[in-house]
Amino acid sequence: MSDASVILACNGVGYGINVSPATISRLPSGNEPVRLYTHMQVSEDAVSLYGFLTLEELQTFGLLTKVSGVGAKTALALLAALSPQRIMIAILSDDSDELSKAPGVGKKTAQRISLELRDRIKSRDERLAALAGAQQAIGASAQRGDAADALVALGYGRPEAVRAVAEAADGMTAEQMIRLALKKLSGR
Repeated sequence: MSDASVILACNGVGYGINVSPATISRLPSGNEPVRLYTHMQVSEDAVSLYGFLTLEELQTFGLLTKVSGVGAKTALALLAALSPQRIMIAILSDDSDELSKAPGVGKKTAQRISLELRDRIKSRDERLAALAGAQQAIGASAQRGDAADALVALGYGRPEAVRAVAEAADGMTAEQMIRLALKKLSGR
């Protein structure tokens, strides 16, 4: 199999499953048991399996592949570059730049994804719509966005990082915002 796939042994049968590089990096080593949520895609000339470690990744993959012009390869690239939460927030806030971070996803494809999925996601999960509104407000300032990204890289959840950075004063540098946010987050 290729670098973007694994062979999963199940009751003596090996299944070739396509996965994202992000999934491969999170798989346990050796012979430890693992559960993959799978999606089977049947086409004229092939039957393909796609595997995900979380149900949320599987659901996001299913949504993305319903967009015209977005196939399994593009959906996997998006899930390799962004978490399902970041994909949903980018769609709801119409942030095509965020979606374009995935290899092979251009500006037009990113805009089509947002356009076709925004209403479906809003109706399915109003909580994500509220998070997208908060992310969009913070996205107005590049400094705030950079500070929130830095907090996420440090291990804080995106909603928590967004709230902490939102409390920072306008005109602060990203570094100053990060320091202030870390003080607030550690004081809780």
